[in-house]
Amino acid sequence: MSRLSLSLPAVVLVGMFFAVPLVMAVVQSLQVDGRWTIQNYLDLFQLPFSRSIGTTLVVSVWTTVITILVSIPACNFVAKRGGWFANVFFLGMALAFTLSVLTRTLAWQILLARNGFVNTLLMDAGLIDEPLDLLYTRSAVLVSMVQVFIPIAAMVLYSGMKSIDRNLVMAARSLGASAVQAFRHAYWPQFKGSLVFAVLIVFSGSIGTFVVPAVLGGPDDAMFGQLMNGVLTSDAMNGASRASAAGVLMIAFLSVVLLVGLRIMGRSGAAAAPALVGGIAQRGEVR
Repeated sequence: MSRLSLSLPAVVLVGMFFAVPLVMAVVQSLQVDGRWTIQNYLDLFQLPFSRSIGTTLVVSVWTTVITILVSIPACNFVAKRGGWFANVFFLGMALAFTLSVLTRTLAWQILLARNGFVNTLLMDAGLIDEPLDLLYTRSAVLVSMVQVFIPIAAMVLYSGMKSIDRNLVMAARSLGASAVQAFRHAYWPQFKGSLVFAVLIVFSGSIGTFVVPAVLGGPDDAMFGQLMNGVLTSDAMNGASRASAAGVLMIAFLSVVLLVGLRIMGRSGAAAAPALVGGIAQRGEVR
């Protein structure tokens, strides 16, 4: 069989479930009251869409940063220990995946309520005199989103750290490299790919999150998905067109982020690290 015939099923599936809906969304986004126009895209840069875009970007960036910073130390510890530590780690990640995002979000709603566990614990400890308003805030959204994405980021980061050849780092150090030089030329080229991949997954997932901000967020912290849903359900005439424009803009933005991420990854991986370490020694950068 030819390569074309072998790849035909994949091409058909991608066309049916991605290309065709995307083309339909683009066509729909360029219509208002049956007329062809770009007004839907212009509206995205006006209130309330512009505020929602800003909120979505801020929450997504903070979610990504916190998730990665929390995951890296734990994954590094497990990757170094291995054995039953790794088994327990994978079991915990698997258990986290068995619970739906909605279930975990509702659990945070119970914990953060005015009469919930967190406020009760703080009051019993004498740290506060009256319950705090923890629900329907941006902080509540961030806490829940980080909890949702940590298992995904941790699995990716652990896979990358486990495959790192630490002998290269030791070799660089034995050749006289400083800790910073060893990290930059021996460790980072092997770890860069998994880190960028984890960042892309968490950030892209955060951009499109709907359940968490809808359940835990306040009216002033509406994210892009909520606004798309609101427009789609409230405007019978042009709601679908405006929501389609928002979706197309989101896809275009994430495509740019993906391309930038792939550009940053470059020749990452263990295959590039030995050549880098050898090149360092030859150029005299390792003293």
